[in-house]
Amino acid sequence: MACAPRLTALLVALAALGGCVSEVDLGHWRAAGDAVDPSDTGPPTPPDPCLLAEPYAVDFGFVQRDGVGEEIVTLRNTCADARRWLGLKLAGDPGFTVLVGDTPYRPSIELATAGVTWSEPQVIAPGASLPVTVRYTPTAAGRDRANLIVLTDDPGQLTGLAIRLDAGGEQPCLAILPKSVDFAGVMVGRTATELLDLGSCGDVPLELTKLTLTGSATVRLAPENDFTLPVTLSPGDHLPLLLTYEPVTVSPGTPESRVWDVATLSLVANDFDRFHDVDVRGFGVDDACPTARIGAVDAEEVPVGTTVVLSGAESTALDGDIARWAWSVEAPFSAVSPFEPDDDAVEVGYRLAIAGEYRFALDVVDTVGRHACALAHRTVRAVPLADLRVELVWTTPNDPDPYDWGIDLGSDLDLHVAHPFAVGPDLDGDGVGDAFFDLPYDVFFDNPEPRWFPPSADAEDPVLVEDDQDGTGPEVVEVETLVINGMAPRIGVHAWDDHGFGPSTAVVRVFAGPVLIYESAPVTLLEDELWEVGQLTWAVDATEPTLVPALAPGGGPKIFIGVRERAAADK
Repeated sequence: MACAPRLTALLVALAALGGCVSEVDLGHWRAAGDAVDPSDTGPPTPPDPCLLAEPYAVDFGFVQRDGVGEEIVTLRNTCADARRWLGLKLAGDPGFTVLVGDTPYRPSIELATAGVTWSEPQVIAPGASLPVTVRYTPTAAGRDRANLIVLTDDPGQLTGLAIRLDAGGEQPCLAILPKSVDFAGVMVGRTATELLDLGSCGDVPLELTKLTLTGSATVRLAPENDFTLPVTLSPGDHLPLLLTYEPVTVSPGTPESRVWDVATLSLVANDFDRFHDVDVRGFGVDDACPTARIGAVDAEEVPVGTTVVLSGAESTALDGDIARWAWSVEAPFSAVSPFEPDDDAVEVGYRLAIAGEYRFALDVVDTVGRHACALAHRTVRAVPLADLRVELVWTTPNDPDPYDWGIDLGSDLDLHVAHPFAVGPDLDGDGVGDAFFDLPYDVFFDNPEPRWFPPSADAEDPVLVEDDQDGTGPEVVEVETLVINGMAPRIGVHAWDDHGFGPSTAVVRVFAGPVLIYESAPVTLLEDELWEVGQLTWAVDATEPTLVPALAPGGGPKIFIGVRERAAADK
């Protein structure tokens, strides 16, 4: 039998025995329960932590705009030995601040990844504690979160002591519709009445504590208002508020530039913003010019892509009837689409194709031929709902009618959004494939609904939801539900075919939910040029991405030329 000594250090002592020793009694150096299981290949179990945080989770609750919440987190050392606080990491919403001495630390990419370490660690003696001040000042309504990691030499906290920070939660909300009150033209000596709707749109009751009206004395609270302050509205409840206007003099000016009687309705509530102002205006007339009115839309903020319905049926004529309506709109980035059925109908539909603010105007003409005393206006904001939305719009100066519809009636630019795995053809001839035109990883006209994620993933695949071939765009790619890990797409714009109209100037915008996180400078493209806009990246624990622009070697936008042949795409 071959000798199998257990400890090299015993070989010399055992050699004198002149034989093999199969077992050596080393004494009771290990308790029976600590015997090593040779089949256990897992990592050793770390000791229990002895540096504790009280509390481990801090909830500041609801804090109003410009308010400050402050809480103390106590680091308590229950160890038998002193422990050192080495530094911290902090990731999350920017409203949180951790104070260490006189130094404030707020969430940032650097603090979320590398963190910060003290040049002289703070020592916490056995049984002692150290208070840490945490503050919260909200930057917007809604829930905010952050993670504070206390870096320490506690063997039981190898990755740090984690403390969760929360704020916001359930809160009251005041919805005012409309956002402003426009009486337009009212005959001198007559009284006009308008309705303002005050709604409770939050999770908890809304309390209105103050209401004042300042400015022109011709604007008043109607005597029909039947309530006294303070007023408490349960979630979903509404309070109607009537305002009157009785002009005493004729207001000078033209329909496009009237001198108005102006007042301000100020409200104080217990919601996030607390203070609210509503602009109220009107002007006096002594002739019979008609009054243009746009009926209230269902909401002044709607999902992008919604077709809003606008009505001029409430317009009135003092002499005769309304014979004609004339609608117009100021749309973001000249993304003007036609009114349906036409811009002279009493009721029209208009599709909000891209995100942003749309300002509608209405002029009316009565049967005598008089135009409105002043144009009526209504503003509606289109808001993205998808986790990620990429928009492309463009202008083509040589296109005489950029809003006509049909193949070859305008320039054709294409939006591309490529997955990080995409390796397409070599567009710049450097011997390395570029991301664009890769099937299935590039979303564009020839691959509008690619498969990026397995069916079991918690994310949805991207979709080209808007494709324009004849003018101004938009072209839009959306990812309805996004999983951040593994997502770092590259964005590009290809001038596919100018159809003889010459160069176009493109703008790309990127939204994370309703938040605009990137808007490019205008970039001019010739036919068959491809502009690589940049790549989206997410910092650790970030909920919104950052776009890192792609730059040419000498600076400026990165543009490939003559790519159609290399791409071998067939439209």
